[in-house]
Amino acid sequence: MNIELIRPGALSQALGRSTRALRRDVKSGDFPAPLAIGKRAIAWRKADIEEWIRERSQLPWVSAARNLDDLLKTLSKEAASEPDAPGSSNAIEHRSPSSTSAPGSRPTTP
Repeated sequence: MNIELIRPGALSQALGRSTRALRRDVKSGDFPAPLAIGKRAIAWRKADIEEWIRERSQLPWVSAARNLDDLLKTLSKEAASEPDAPGSSNAIEHRSPSSTSAPGSRPTTP
């Protein structure tokens, strides 16, 4: 019987969550509890983490978030491919600090 274990640092990096957030989620019951593998060492069974991921991927808001993420990526790609037109939100207007100063001159202070 071969049980694969994942240490907190590796799990934190893989999930993109801090170890503190993982401990908080374990305490609230939102994340599988780790195993004590020593006096001051813990690890999670890889199978428990994979099951947790499978369960979460079935939640309706997760699939909706994926669809929203896809939509946002599509919109940002479309916006990046459009040329900047005057008056569009992508266009950047450059204005001089003072409307009375000549181009290239510095504004004067009293």
